[in-house]
Amino acid sequence: MAGKMNEPEIRRLVVEWHQRSRRERDPTSKFVFLWFCFNAWLAFESERDTDREMIDWLKGPDALKSRTRASFVEATASSTFQDHLNALAALSPIEGSGRRRKTPVLIASGDDFGAVVEGIYRIRCNLFHGGTSLGDVRDQKSVIVASRILEKWVGNLVAGR
Repeated sequence: MAGKMNEPEIRRLVVEWHQRSRRERDPTSKFVFLWFCFNAWLAFESERDTDREMIDWLKGPDALKSRTRASFVEATASSTFQDHLNALAALSPIEGSGRRRKTPVLIASGDDFGAVVEGIYRIRCNLFHGGTSLGDVRDQKSVIVASRILEKWVGNLVAGR
């Protein structure tokens, strides 16, 4: 699709990818489909061009009243979601991979929104840029936990809550 999408179009796109993620049994593929949803919605809502700009926008004050932030806050009412956030924090620090080693992402607790977002983004970067090993138990746990967080978060976006 070329040009700027409107909310019904982006919602339709996100719903399609979300439905695909729900049918997926492979945790890595599930994460990828959920990332497509999250990234598409975030690009639409933030009106930013790069993933880094979108992530920075989401963590900043301009996104406080965004649908994306509201969906996350709504998800935190679930004790299961809180458990997933705490599991992500327990996997901290989340190391970077690739040529340029980045500072590890430290998540002090599941309540640290900015660190949680950075952690999920780091997991995505490691996966998309060749830093995740299918045979590494810690890598697989990271992908699974991030997927569970995105599943509830994106599910709230799709539901329009």
